[in-house]
Amino acid sequence: MQRIRIMSILLIFSFACLLLAQSPEMDKSLSPSEKEWLKKHPTMRLGVDSSSYFRGMIDDKGNYSGLGADYVRILEKKLGVSFKPELVPTWSEILEKARSKDIDVIPIVARTPEREDFLNFSETIVEMPNVIITGKSRSDIKNINDLEGKTVSVNKDYVIHEWLAKNHPKIVLRPKTDTEQGLKAVAVGEVDAYIGDLATAVYAINHLYLSNLKIAADTPFVVKWGIAVRKDWSEFIPILNKAILTISPEEHTSIRNKWTTFYSGVDIKMILLAVIPVIIVFILGTLMIANIRLKKEIEQKKLSEARLESLLKISHYKATGIQDLLDFALEEAISLTKSKIGYIYLYNEEKKEFILNSWSKDVMKECTITNPQTVYQLEKTGIWGEAVRQRKPILMNDFLSPHPLKKGYPEGHAKLFKYLTVPVYVEDKIVAVAAVANKETDYDQSDIRQLSLLMDSVWKYVERKEAEAERERLIKDLQKALSEVKVLSGLLPICAKCKKIRDDKGYWAILESYFMKHTDTKFSHGICPDCMKSLYPELARSMESQKSPPEN
Repeated sequence: MQRIRIMSILLIFSFACLLLAQSPEMDKSLSPSEKEWLKKHPTMRLGVDSSSYFRGMIDDKGNYSGLGADYVRILEKKLGVSFKPELVPTWSEILEKARSKDIDVIPIVARTPEREDFLNFSETIVEMPNVIITGKSRSDIKNINDLEGKTVSVNKDYVIHEWLAKNHPKIVLRPKTDTEQGLKAVAVGEVDAYIGDLATAVYAINHLYLSNLKIAADTPFVVKWGIAVRKDWSEFIPILNKAILTISPEEHTSIRNKWTTFYSGVDIKMILLAVIPVIIVFILGTLMIANIRLKKEIEQKKLSEARLESLLKISHYKATGIQDLLDFALEEAISLTKSKIGYIYLYNEEKKEFILNSWSKDVMKECTITNPQTVYQLEKTGIWGEAVRQRKPILMNDFLSPHPLKKGYPEGHAKLFKYLTVPVYVEDKIVAVAAVANKETDYDQSDIRQLSLLMDSVWKYVERKEAEAERERLIKDLQKALSEVKVLSGLLPICAKCKKIRDDKGYWAILESYFMKHTDTKFSHGICPDCMKSLYPELARSMESQKSPPEN
């Protein structure tokens, strides 16, 4: 009995601890009506895209991470609710889903008059400056006024996009779907600069290994970020504000240090005091790993040279057609990334449809599928369709491990162990996806960069070849049409009486025969009024008396 009593006490104590752990931290600060509202909304749909590391995004393993994600988890703990991330392809679509109430909450978003029409906003959680990113070789851009007349990439429908369009109309804006596309446009010389928030820009530059970019200047525009909630959930705003006010300065500092390099509210002296020790440590660390870094730089240089050599081979390749050219380009991409197999699928954004264009030669040796499918709808694809849905490269170095986005592949399909796929853009549209697989070592960001740049260049070459082929086809069609046209010109010797025509060999032919031979003219025969009178006078008089025109 004593043992049973002790066990019962322990169970009761454990159950009480469990209830205490599950109760929200804000329980004492909330009113009964607020508690009741949270009880009715235990799970909320969170709109997440792949355009901002700062707001938070879903990584290649399906995990929600980022500065915004850390704040969301704090609020979950304080309020005792669950925010369920829902991946949306673009920021513009997030706003549309919020307008139609298909999502409930957007983390780390700026307040604008237009958005206030369909969203409610919490108090500010974090402030972040916007900066100008250019190539390292540029020295002519030192402030935002230097961008007048120049092209600038910016995230489409972001608040900085609206601010620039309104306050700096002389800047030529090139809206992009996300930060990566905007920075790549600067890296390849498509635009003069990119403007975006500091944290996302710095993280993306490091993430993409865009070593030829720099922060050229800041802008006078500082964004205040909060939490946005669907318009009909106004009761949730005071609840959120109470929770935000309880976030400690230590928690704010920890999150900012984790995800940002600099943030607003720090003057130059404080920056120097913080950065100088870091620089000293960095220099000492650099001296210790100089050989490793030098080796990586040499490898990067070799990869860049290999990519240029591949492009040279492709440009000199005497292709029998576009299909042959893309087959050759695919083999070069496989060689460049040291992969075993690969493919290229064309993509139609209007139909949301993939069409198989090229499989590598070696993949057919491993594939035993008798009737391979060549057309796929985007909605039916698994992880390989994420390059289009997320509009970014997808990398998996352990393809055999479970993943929430995988749908498997048909029996007999070539086995995949390591996998990398990138979208191919023409302006802002995805026109194809290219993939490579089964590299001996892990794929990394360098492989992503080299494959993306190679395929971007190949597609420009393909477009030029298609234009040349179309021009040649039109010329051939025109020449064929002209060759079929019969032309009758010059002086024709004709008999003054019988109207026969003499040809170039001296023979006389009746007029109808000559014209039918040298032109496409066809004849029908009749008798004119004058000949009717001469040949058939009585019939002519009879017809005249009836006052009816002679019929042929």
